[in-house]
Amino acid sequence: MLVGCPVVALELLTTARDATEHGRLAKSLSSLRQAPVTNGVCAAALSASSELTSANHPRVPVADYLIAAAAAERGFGVLHYDHHYDTLASALGFESVWIAPRGAL
Repeated sequence: MLVGCPVVALELLTTARDATEHGRLAKSLSSLRQAPVTNGVCAAALSASSELTSANHPRVPVADYLIAAAAAERGFGVLHYDHHYDTLASALGFESVWIAPRGAL
């Protein structure tokens, strides 16, 4: 199962150009299943950060760690268009699903 989490909504809502668009997007996002950021999610994100840093992986945005860890905690996948999720999937063990082939959009 694929999922959204509150961090996803925050990231996507920052793309709204005005209050009307923000409202429409917020309403659409409210239908996604939620994967809240819990203490366990934070611990998993920190552990993944340590693991990836030790393996000399390039930096990953904080939001991506939290989204991936929240999905992994619940056994969900992450639907995305961002190569960071493939890297995070190797550390956190969730399904990484591209919405389109990398470089296509």
